[in-house]
Amino acid sequence: MYRHTGKWYFNNLITSAKIIGILIVIIFGLTYSVPHTSISHEVVINVPTPTGFSFLSGFFTAMLAALWAYDGWIYVTNITGEVKNPKKKYAFSLVLGILITISIYLILNFVFMHIVPVEVLRTISENEIGALVVANALLGSYGKTILLILIQVCVFGALNSNIVSIPRKYYQMAHEGYFFSKVKEIHPRFRTPVNALIYSMVWSSILVLSGSFEMLTDMVVFTAFVFYGSLCVALIKMKRKGLIKVKVAGYPFAPIIFLIFSSIFLVHTLYTEPNKSLFGLILILSSIPFYFFTLDI
Repeated sequence: MYRHTGKWYFNNLITSAKIIGILIVIIFGLTYSVPHTSISHEVVINVPTPTGFSFLSGFFTAMLAALWAYDGWIYVTNITGEVKNPKKKYAFSLVLGILITISIYLILNFVFMHIVPVEVLRTISENEIGALVVANALLGSYGKTILLILIQVCVFGALNSNIVSIPRKYYQMAHEGYFFSKVKEIHPRFRTPVNALIYSMVWSSILVLSGSFEMLTDMVVFTAFVFYGSLCVALIKMKRKGLIKVKVAGYPFAPIIFLIFSSIFLVHTLYTEPNKSLFGLILILSSIPFYFFTLDI
């Protein structure tokens, strides 16, 4: 067991800064009333309106990027060993945190479409950031600068929470004999999983150097849903065998619905983004020999 008390205070500070910054953008956006003089009607007219299967395909393609924003919920479960009475606190914190996140994102997207019409947002290229286009329309170059600072704060906050959470997974794997035994060692002074932190840093650096940010986020979301779907199958099997005796909210409908969505999402992503998907699957399959290799170390 190790503690991250200082990290929690710092994480609360960064999270508060992110939320305050986003709320400022929302308030400015809701009061925005300048006409959209910069809209190119020619560009808007030339954008086809998706229908039928193309609309459904576009929806799942958009989900690949959007789900990255919500994926942080799973990391909360990595640090249950650092929280008092996690059974009561985690269910409440997960539901409340996800509801707050959904609400903020929905309002923020409404503000974006209030400032810049959705027809124009659809024309933004992959090399542009939609939020920066909105900030430029809202406050000009100052808006872009402010938003860039806010993005840096958000990235820094995400890194901080990941540093706290992800090494905890490697630490626990090592304790259960599924990873290098050295990874379970704790720093004698700071009481942190120093080797797990080093491993996380090295592996993260390799991933960062392996491709673009968009490629990495899409690959992570795809591979994550491989495991999310597997977790639904495991939950159903364990409940049927009586291995899980506690009441599971929404069972069996919630895991079945989630499994169906995950399956459709994975098949669609594999079809539309084969390179990213196959690379993610190769990384998953590479864990099999790695698993047997680490058993004896």
